[in-house]
Amino acid sequence: MKPWATIFSDFVDLLFPESCQACGAGLVKGEALVCAACQYALPQTHLHRDIEQPLRQRFSPSFPLQAAWGFLYFQKQGRVQRLLHALKYENQPEIGRLLGQWYGQILKEEARLDVELILPIPLHPLKQRKRGYNQSDGIADGLSQALQIAWHPQILRRESYTLSQTQKNKMERWENVKGIFAVAEPAMVAQKHILLVDDVLTTGATLEAAGRALVEVRARAVSVLTLAVAG
Repeated sequence: MKPWATIFSDFVDLLFPESCQACGAGLVKGEALVCAACQYALPQTHLHRDIEQPLRQRFSPSFPLQAAWGFLYFQKQGRVQRLLHALKYENQPEIGRLLGQWYGQILKEEARLDVELILPIPLHPLKQRKRGYNQSDGIADGLSQALQIAWHPQILRRESYTLSQTQKNKMERWENVKGIFAVAEPAMVAQKHILLVDDVLTTGATLEAAGRALVEVRARAVSVLTLAVAG
């Protein structure tokens, strides 16, 4: 006999089934946030297997970037866009944590990592208070759990409130983020390989601006990782 709590939970799930955040279909027992069909169909880049590191081309040649990885291809109106929209705008930070865990497990099995510290790209405090959370924190936490590498949400700080990058071209994005990051605790990054984490890679302007702030305080190396890669 099932305990009454389990019976009641099953009854509630039957009446109000949770939906997949990628396709909207009802989740079945054992699934969380993303259904098994969508998990299988997510367009993985497998870029961590490419020794030529094609994503490095999005960054300035003068930026000493060690590696750049992206988990999924961003497709308009596709599963990845819906997941990222829910992550950023629908109060679903656990999506970042789940995808971070998935990608972290893949990297643990398939890539050689000498990363010593994971840092999420920070939001400005005003924007974080408005949203209630930083979506990159969950990604960093999920990666940390899978890779067993420490992460910290407050070492990197955003000093200026910037406008959305969405409608800006590459040069405008660079100007929008130039000099906006600072390192609150330089001793914690000095002589370490830092992995910078964000949700989407487009031109790389935000990640490079943050990475340059880390290099200025003597980080040994900087790599970047995003859940999705656009265009």
